[in-house]
Amino acid sequence: GFRDTGARSGSAYVAQQFAAAMLGRYGWGRTQFGPLLALWNRESGWNSYAVNPSSGAYGIPQSLGHGHPFNLGDYKAQILWGLGYIRSRYGSPAAAWAHEHAAGRDAEAIRKWSHIFVSGFPK
Repeated sequence: GFRDTGARSGSAYVAQQFAAAMLGRYGWGRTQFGPLLALWNRESGWNSYAVNPSSGAYGIPQSLGHGHPFNLGDYKAQILWGLGYIRSRYGSPAAAWAHEHAAGRDAEAIRKWSHIFVSGFPK
């Protein structure tokens, strides 16, 4: 089952701020935000209402085949579920990104997004 947190926002920035604040709970440092940002930018654009019309995957982490772990729009529940999934399946956002995108151009994206985070977004 899942618990609806009641958190609703159409803002990717609000969701990103929450995700950045949760990294420590999963044993990760700030450097993991760059890969997470890149991964979920590609998956959903950090849209908590995103639904893939082809596969049915939904939410920020694009859950598919895991029952109904969260409601559309509940960005906090989506992020918490997604971070837990990443930890259990890959170990870290960087490892998840590497698994999904092993090509050279993706390493450039990690560098780019990590630079943005390290320079102060989000705090």
